[in-house]
Amino acid sequence: MAITVGFLEFIPDTRGIIATTLRFNNYWAPAKAVERIVKAFEILITFEYSLNATLSEAQSYWLRRWQLGQFVSALRQHKQTLKHLKIVRLEPFPDLGDNECNHIGSLADFTALECLSVSKRFVTPHTRAFGHCKSSRDIQVLPRFGATNITPMTVLRALPQSLTTLELSSCSPTITTTLLPSIEQGQGIGSLRELKIGFTQQSPSSTATGSLTQQEMDLVAAFDQKGIKLKIHS
Repeated sequence: MAITVGFLEFIPDTRGIIATTLRFNNYWAPAKAVERIVKAFEILITFEYSLNATLSEAQSYWLRRWQLGQFVSALRQHKQTLKHLKIVRLEPFPDLGDNECNHIGSLADFTALECLSVSKRFVTPHTRAFGHCKSSRDIQVLPRFGATNITPMTVLRALPQSLTTLELSSCSPTITTTLLPSIEQGQGIGSLRELKIGFTQQSPSSTATGSLTQQEMDLVAAFDQKGIKLKIHS
């Protein structure tokens, strides 16, 4: 059973929801409300929260208080059952400031996680946020590696071995010379079998015309040799 939150507000006051799927499809909701709903589920297998660029821009005032860390903290109650996780906020969106918990932290203890779809920005934590984030004690920032010299690759390497599909959205073209080569060169991510890369709408890319650059084709071939299907799109 699935519950999809769309144009109508759905904030249950009771516990013991028997549905296993919760989706916020292009629907803004405060982190506190999402946290309360998530905790009302007995078992959660799929969780999705997505905002398109238009809604992100329209909600700019409230999004300054948007804390991804609270989502992840609430979802930890389902860390042994959650298989599909999507948290995507497309550009443009405002500067969240140094005090916001706008990174996924470590998902290493989500031992059932198979598919992760997340905005690239959320695997690039702001170092200054660690000392100020109100939810830092709950996020469990990268327990395997500590909280120094954190990079997107560090975050991705902390993902559970159960992970088979990873989708990073709102990427810049520089990902083809930074993050993708690091993954391809053997810094494993779970049991990855499919990697999807989506560029921001503002990024100039040959993928807009349906063709890949030579560098992108070489990366696709290199990943294929490792048994990983790489998909690059705009």
